[in-house]
Amino acid sequence: MIADPTTLPFLLTAEEVADLLRISPKAVYQRIARGQMPGVVRKSRRVLVVRDVLLRAIAKGVNG
Repeated sequence: MIADPTTLPFLLTAEEVADLLRISPKAVYQRIARGQMPGVVRKSRRVLVVRDVLLRAIAKGVNG
């Protein structure tokens, strides 16, 4: 578990998001595919999530 999420990099991998949300990386990819993951950025073949957008959504109670 991550003690201080602000110490994470600006762009998070699916594995880092999964650790933060306490779900599997597969569940992260499923939420991305369904458009349910805020802050998704696609860089060529990589799928990353903007940390600050995700943290704001979590703070608001949006199903991250």
